[in-house]
Amino acid sequence: MSVRTEQVRPRAAAPDTARPSRPRAETEPTPYALYIRLSALEDAWRSTPAWPAGSSVAAAVVALDLLTALLSDCAADDRPYIDHRERADRHEELLADCRRLGREMTELLPAPEEDPAAADAVRLLTARSTGVPPARNSGAPPTAPVALLGERAHLRELRTVRPAGPEDHLFRGAHQITECWLHVAHRGIEAGAAAAAAGRWGEADRLLSLGARAVRLATGASRLLDLMDLADYHPLRVMLRDGSGAQSHSARTLPAAVRGAFDVLLTTVERDGRTLVHVLAHGESGAAAELPYLRSVRRLAKNCQEFLFLHYLLALGVLGSDNTGALGYGMEAMARRAAQPVLPELDGALHDFAKFADLRYARLSGALVLAERRRAGLATGRCPRTSDVPPDQECPSAVMVRAVGEYFVRLADRDGEGWAELFHPERGRMVDLAGTKPYVGRAHLRVFAETKFRLFSRMLPVVEDIEVTGPGTARARWTMDTTSYRGTEATARGVEEFRFAADGRILRATTEWNASEVSAVLWPGVPARPPGTGWDVPEDARTAAGHGA
Repeated sequence: MSVRTEQVRPRAAAPDTARPSRPRAETEPTPYALYIRLSALEDAWRSTPAWPAGSSVAAAVVALDLLTALLSDCAADDRPYIDHRERADRHEELLADCRRLGREMTELLPAPEEDPAAADAVRLLTARSTGVPPARNSGAPPTAPVALLGERAHLRELRTVRPAGPEDHLFRGAHQITECWLHVAHRGIEAGAAAAAAGRWGEADRLLSLGARAVRLATGASRLLDLMDLADYHPLRVMLRDGSGAQSHSARTLPAAVRGAFDVLLTTVERDGRTLVHVLAHGESGAAAELPYLRSVRRLAKNCQEFLFLHYLLALGVLGSDNTGALGYGMEAMARRAAQPVLPELDGALHDFAKFADLRYARLSGALVLAERRRAGLATGRCPRTSDVPPDQECPSAVMVRAVGEYFVRLADRDGEGWAELFHPERGRMVDLAGTKPYVGRAHLRVFAETKFRLFSRMLPVVEDIEVTGPGTARARWTMDTTSYRGTEATARGVEEFRFAADGRILRATTEWNASEVSAVLWPGVPARPPGTGWDVPEDARTAAGHGA
């Protein structure tokens, strides 16, 4: 093995959409904020001004009250063309999920004893989440702001007496509930990032997990909108011209909040001379504490993208693909935005970890599939049947030597199509390491070549020796100087066994090379999972694939 240079990949910039500016001036509410009565929502969240976590508790209470009101609307809806059972079921499922998180919030966010309003708010959330009336503290009446919250006074401000059409309550209410849970998410992410910066990784993980689950509930609330009847919704949509959920400040700033929580971890890891791959692979230094936090960051990023993609699907299901939303964004633009990784560095680390595993465990490639094929009485491909591959055929030595040389030249030229054409079109097969599942047929061979080209940006093979070993067989010893997509250089070494048809096309190529050593060079210090830790191939599969004794 040889190591030449390692180029540190610069941190990728987050997409522009991850750092949106607040829409319009602070003093001028957006049409969306006016429609959902955001100021009234925020007033309801301020029932415990001295306790920062209180706004999250209050927001959860308001979300539960709004959802309960929507469920009552379902019972009163007498439109004959509505699927009433589906509406009720979807609302009840979301209500159960919201109550579950509400109960967990009361455990995660204990109220300070010296703040009666905070204690009252927690008792109120417990009641809303369990259906049990709240118990009073020593018989004292609840503080005035919490008393209003308990009396559901906010519903009078948030719900219209005469809705603007049959879908107004659902459309407005779903967005209000979404805003409540996004508020919970922002506060959880903010508190989690602060705890992580102070080294309290366990607390930080629990708070980020709360944020991630709150985003899922926000998505669930938004998903209620696909229950709307289009004939009843379109007049409302026209009345709401210039108003759009894309104007939601909490939704627009969610990716930036996730970025802030992620940067705390990234700074810590880089300061210690590690990478995110070390954390993902359960590296020794600090990973035990940081890994749960990283998992919560991953869930947050995923849930954020799910939220964005759902809104693309909602718009697509209402407006069709050849259309634009209220703010002029086309459907394709919405889809592209949702498909962008929220955290490009994390996306890159996940890619790195997968490539590390592909190399480190290359000798197990396809082992379970081979075992199941053998159990089903199918050919494994490791020892082809006579009907699959003809017996050794006479092939001129010069033809074989020329084909072996061309085999490596086309790899160096990154010509996957031309490389695959050197094989028999149907029966040609490539075994990357002896005993692994082969790539059979030109289509799969092209997949193999492209996989290698993605892993290595440069492949410079040197064939040290070509030996004709039989009437249709040859062996080549080679070294290959490589540069990975990360910019790290390493040298691979191997032996290739070839079997040829009479016309010089390759029937089988089997490689034995130092894949695990190359992985150690490309990702130094990243640990592999040792056998016996629950992931290794079962004994029958190891035997079937040729890995057992």
